[in-house]
Amino acid sequence: ALRDAGAYDPRLGAGAPAGAAEDDDMVYRIWKKGHAAVYAPELVVFRNQGRKAADAGRVQRNYMKGNGAFLAKHMLRLDANAFAHFRQLIPWCFKAILTRAEKAEYAGKYLRFTTIGALQFVFSILRR
Repeated sequence: ALRDAGAYDPRLGAGAPAGAAEDDDMVYRIWKKGHAAVYAPELVVFRNQGRKAADAGRVQRNYMKGNGAFLAKHMLRLDANAFAHFRQLIPWCFKAILTRAEKAEYAGKYLRFTTIGALQFVFSILRR
């Protein structure tokens, strides 16, 4: 399945300007190639990345930006699933911002950093 999907996209890797979503991108491309996936919530992976609690905000922002880059990549390929996800994302964020005080801050950050990641991905292509 990995060979069929192709290499990881370094534009979506950790440390890339547009955040980190290389694993989401790989799983999505494997699924698009028709390979089956199994959901096994009993499996747990622990890894020590040496991060501190103070790093949590930066890490979360990078994942949000990575999600935006992932969506931009697939929307630029005219992928209907990516457009459908984006069409659901925007109203959810605005509804949460306007009506749900406990989710408003997160939704605002998510909308902001997802948009930043999408734009960074597009600009990285234009700079070539």
